[in-house]
Amino acid sequence: QEEWKKIGPIPKKQGDALWQRFRKGCDVFFEKRSAEIQQHKAGKQENLREKETLCQQLEQWIHSAEKPAAGPYEAMKTLCTQWKQVGPLPSQAQSEILEQQFTRLCQQFVRKHQDAMTKEQRAELDLVGGVVLAVHGLGAVQKLGQRQIVQRADLGQRGP
Repeated sequence: QEEWKKIGPIPKKQGDALWQRFRKGCDVFFEKRSAEIQQHKAGKQENLREKETLCQQLEQWIHSAEKPAAGPYEAMKTLCTQWKQVGPLPSQAQSEILEQQFTRLCQQFVRKHQDAMTKEQRAELDLVGGVVLAVHGLGAVQKLGQRQIVQRADLGQRGP
């Protein structure tokens, strides 16, 4: 639209027809763009619901007397994989809050079920100094008291 204005005047007879054609194209573009934005927002809301559901599932496992059917290690590994596959959330603040909640719940779950896991499995779900290290590159690893996020390429690496 800015370029349209820069072109300058043209004869009124041709200008009105061209302007109507140009506006129609702009309207179609903006309608499609608006629909894409709404779809993107709806997707982020669905992602938020999915992550909240995963946190609720983890809370149920923590407060249940029963162990997950697949076993604690497999259940946690599956849950972490699902968490990682969920896309972006509506806001960075919501993302940070849910990441902290999920990390806290993971710590509680591993503490509760650590006796049912092998040493190697506990190492993979490692609790070291209050840090939950990501299962197969879960993504964010947060040290308590710091806002630093450590990306891990593989389980052999350690964050600061």
